[in-house]
Amino acid sequence: MTLPLIIHHSKIKKQVPVSAALQLQCQQRIAQCWHIAKENGVRWPLPTVSFDLRGTTAGRAYLVLNHIQLNPVLLNENSEAFLAGTVGHEAAHLIAHFHFGAKIQGHGPEWASVMQWLGQAARRCHNFDTRNAAVIKKTIEYKCGCFLPHFLTTKKHLRIQAHRHAVICSKCRHPLRWAIGLEPSEAAGVVQVAKKPSPAMIKYAQVLAQQKKVTLSLATLDSFVDTYSFIESHKGGTNRLPPPVLPPDAPTEKQLAWANKLAKQKNLSIPPAALSSKHAMSAWLSTLLSPVS
Repeated sequence: MTLPLIIHHSKIKKQVPVSAALQLQCQQRIAQCWHIAKENGVRWPLPTVSFDLRGTTAGRAYLVLNHIQLNPVLLNENSEAFLAGTVGHEAAHLIAHFHFGAKIQGHGPEWASVMQWLGQAARRCHNFDTRNAAVIKKTIEYKCGCFLPHFLTTKKHLRIQAHRHAVICSKCRHPLRWAIGLEPSEAAGVVQVAKKPSPAMIKYAQVLAQQKKVTLSLATLDSFVDTYSFIESHKGGTNRLPPPVLPPDAPTEKQLAWANKLAKQKNLSIPPAALSSKHAMSAWLSTLLSPVS
């Protein structure tokens, strides 16, 4: 019996080993599902399978790639239930896609009918314990005017420190401020970031300092956040004009794009009156798009 090909992705940060016996059982279950589908008129090549899915999701089916990705942590901890439920669940997604077309619902009646072919209950979600499979995300503590703790991701933290983003508390409407000096809370998963800039970032910051003729201190280059903020504040042009203040009823960007395209096609110029408001632009576009009787 032909078995699905196992592929390995090199981008996974942490590989969780799955025994050869478990991998073989998963391959055999997928091949069994494909044999049942073939008896029901579905003829499609066997999918590839990998055991590198991270997080709390048990499995994923990639319809275009004809690929099934399985979670190694949940497979190792719940091997019997995983083989009886999850593997067939993901195989049913691919079979339903190939048999009924691409426009069906993910867990619609077509998928449920395929699950019936495979002899499984049409359950949408698993009930495995995911504590060991959950990916812990680093968060940073912020506080607002009402002193409530907020835990933001590292990406959002860097954007705030570079003055590119602001977060407002939904209760007190005050901007969030970085709670510097606070002890990290283990229960909330708070991790204070002390990341160093890469050599490429340091070199780029030094080049910008030479071009803009500004002073770049060693303390700035010692902090990832400070180096990132310096680059963001100096990489743009210094003589850029502020964006023009448009009236509230000005034509939208979509209207202007349509107007420029139609004017170019019909070798016309946009009348100044059409640029005065949305309604005027809409009326002018309607005259160009109306059919000629």
